Amino acid sequence: MPTGEAYADWEAVYRDNVDRVYRTMFAKVGNRPDAEDLTAEVFLAVLRVVEDYAIYPRLIGSNIDLHPLVIILAVLAGAELDGIAGVFIAVPLVALTTVAARHWLEWRGRDAEGSATT
Repeated sequence: MPTGEAYADWEAVYRDNVDRVYRTMFAKVGNRPDAEDLTAEVFLAVLRVVEDYAIYPRLIGSNIDLHPLVIILAVLAGAELDGIAGVFIAVPLVALTTVAARHWLEWRGRDAEGSATT
């Protein structure tokens, strides 16, 4: 869930569009409780998509030096392989693999330099 300033921005988007979405949902289903439920589901789905595919990859990618596309592909692969658990495990696994590969390559580079000078 968004916090602070992001929450205020999301609340403004919600306020500006809730009536339009509600009227559309009411026209589709014809009763108030279902229209209210669908309206909430639409906004939660939009929030989830924005967070998962726009905010999260940039936030995580900048901290661990992974391209956002790599994170998106890792999440999709994790979801395909192991469902919800795979989604939660995918990014840390890719990050761990990337960091380990970088350390290994750095170590190999130092090892090659050391053997070249002797």
